[in-house]
This record gives sequence, structure tokens and C-alpha cells, in this order.
Amino acid sequence: MSKKQHRYGREPHSERSFYEQSFLKTRHYGLEELDLVNVIKGGEDTYLELKVRFTNTQKLVAEIVAMANTGGGAIIFGVNDNHRVEGIDDPEDIEEQLREICAYEIKPPVFPYIDKICFDNGRRILVLEVDSRAAPHYAFDYRYYIREGSRKREATVTELMQLYAKLRPTGFESVPLIGTTISDVDEAILWDYVRKCQAEDFKPCGYPTAEVMKEMGLAIDYGEQTVLTVAGLLLFGSVSSIKEKFPRSRLEAVRYSGSRGDIVEACTYYGNVVVLYELGLGFINRYCDLWSEGAVLRKVPSEGLALARGNYSEMAVREVLSNALVHRDYYRPEGIKLSVFDDRIELTNPVAGELSRKAIELYGLKQRPNPRIESVFEQYVCRGRRGGLLAARRVSKKIGSTLKLMKSREEFKVELSAA
Repeated sequence: MSKKQHRYGREPHSERSFYEQSFLKTRHYGLEELDLVNVIKGGEDTYLELKVRFTNTQKLVAEIVAMANTGGGAIIFGVNDNHRVEGIDDPEDIEEQLREICAYEIKPPVFPYIDKICFDNGRRILVLEVDSRAAPHYAFDYRYYIREGSRKREATVTELMQLYAKLRPTGFESVPLIGTTISDVDEAILWDYVRKCQAEDFKPCGYPTAEVMKEMGLAIDYGEQTVLTVAGLLLFGSVSSIKEKFPRSRLEAVRYSGSRGDIVEACTYYGNVVVLYELGLGFINRYCDLWSEGAVLRKVPSEGLALARGNYSEMAVREVLSNALVHRDYYRPEGIKLSVFDDRIELTNPVAGELSRKAIELYGLKQRPNPRIESVFEQYVCRGRRGGLLAARRVSKKIGSTLKLMKSREEFKVELSAA
């Protein structure tokens, strides 16, 4: 055996590690007979499945999905349980069936490499290789499978979230939340949104909530149930359902005395992005005065209040709060933090992405980890009035307020100073 480098930087020292080298490092364009014998002798593991023939289509679909979701690997047809090559009679027909299965019964489709190999004794086998570049995949029954050793099993909720986390920052909002149902939807918010979108064309027929959620890509059929995606729950989930099933969707609001004094009030709010937006705005309004453009500012505390009320641009506050809700990294468990002081407001949210503070602050670039959430939120809550953080800075400056951005790899903070 030649001393090729293993894909993890080690020399192969066993038949199994040689299998990983042969099948997973790069596509092979023809295998030596001895190579295949060594691979087969190693037996089944996470990366290899041996089959004497092609029989049960549904079982095979699940096995391909599991392999593609667990780093890739190969299925060899024509080998029995004792690792003996029996061969197959119709490799061309099997190849055609396998390509149809991978293209039409797995979502997103798997694009396999297929080799047909003939041994010196005339026996022929077929090798189906899949990789994990398009993972996660799910099967015809809307189930996600992974491979554990030589066996497949259905992925747990945590494992499914980990699979989708690889797609961040643009994929996590599409993760199906196993355990949710259509009953978790706050139908009042959903149908109010639909009615506003369709205006005079709105003609409900039985209010088919499940159908509408699936049409919007906010729910999927999972076995015999319809489950919500992360975006579906965050946009239209009820407060009680979110608190129970996705508690990371929360806003931790605190009012401090002075510029960093004792806590005056602390609230933890749970809910969808619409609810959190209204609750956050209400908390700020309780302690601050928000002004529209052109208003004459009041520079003294409101009569009868012990704490000073800062003056802020209403547009800037709404933009900063919207930005935190639609652009946060919902894979992370931390909630959004809202801090109100006498002289400033701070909003901190977990983020994923490599855009620098300067790219956002100076050039107006946006990280869009949740495009579906952002789209619905802007139409429903903001009515297309969002102008971005650069616009929020401009209107703040007009009333003597400043807007500062602070970004690290794990969080994004916006600070609004009082006018």
C-alpha cells in the first residue's frame, strides 16, 4: 500500500482508514481490485455499507440519507454479510434506479458517484458514493437520518439543529422544530399578516393555517404531522409555545439608574419577533421620550418622575430594535439584551458572520442570517419604512444624539446616546 496521506493528515494504518482515504478524500476514477478487497474486508462502519442486492427502496433511501448526513461514504452492491463478493447480474439497471432515487426521493437531491467494477472471475459489483456537501438531506417521509457506526437512525432534535448549523448564517431559520405543531401558531397574527398582504383580494376560505404556513416555507410535513420551522415559530408562534419550545427567543430588558447604577426594573420577555418588538418598544417608552423628525425636544425630565427621561429619535429606536430581532443568531441560546440608562440605550444581540463593524457602520453592509424572518417582519411591522443603521445614525444626529456600533465575533451591540 502506498504511503498516501490520510484526509486527516495521518498515514493509513488499517483497512478502515484506507477506506476513508480511498472513498472520502477525493473522487476516485477507477479502483484496483486489491483496493476494493481491502475495503470490503474491513466490513461495514460509519462510511461503508455492504449489500448483496438491491431490494427495499424505502430502506435504501433512508440509508443514503443517513450516509450523506454523516460525512459521506459508499454503498457496495454485490457483497454478502460474510464480506464475500457474489456480484450482481444487472448493474446498469441498478445504476439507473439509484440515480432516480437520489434525484427524486431525497431532498435536497444527492448527486452520487457510481462505479461498476468487474473482477477477474467475471463477477460485477456496483459502488455508490455520496458526499455531505449538500447536507442536511431528508427522505420521502420527511425524516432526517444519520449513521451511527454501521447502523442508521433518525436524528434527534439536537443533532438536526447541528446539521443545519453548518449552513449558518443563512440556513438555521429553515430548521424544522420537531415537537412543534400547527397548534403552536398564533393564528390572529398570521391571518392579520395575510390580510394586510392581500388587502382587497383577501378572501379566506376556512382559514387553512397549515396550508398557508407550508406555502410560505414556514412549516413542513414530518411523518403524519406538520411541524414549524424556526422562522415559522419566530414569526407566528404563540408566546406560551415559544417559552416552552424555543426559549432562546427572548428579550432581557433592564432599566438602570444613572449611567450605570442600581437596577430599577428587570423584565424577561418571551415571544415571536412581533411580540418582542412591541414589548421592547413599550419598555423603552416607559423610560424614554421618542421624537419624530422635526419635533421640538424637551430638555428637562417629565414632571413627577424621579428618573431622567432621555430624548431619542423614534425612527432610530425602532430601527435598532428591529435590527436586533431580525439579524440575531437564533442558533445561539443567549437572548437579546436591552439596557436603558439615564443617558443611553444599549441593545446587544448574538450574531454569526464575519462582517466587520466598519463594513456595517461605514458602508451600510448587512448581515442577513434570517432573510425569511426579515422579509415578513419588514412587511408586517415596519411597512417598508426601515432605513438601516446608517439612516438611524443620520436622524439621531439631527436631534443631537449619537449611534455607536460595537461588534465582536459573538455579539453585536448598538449604543444610542440621549439627545
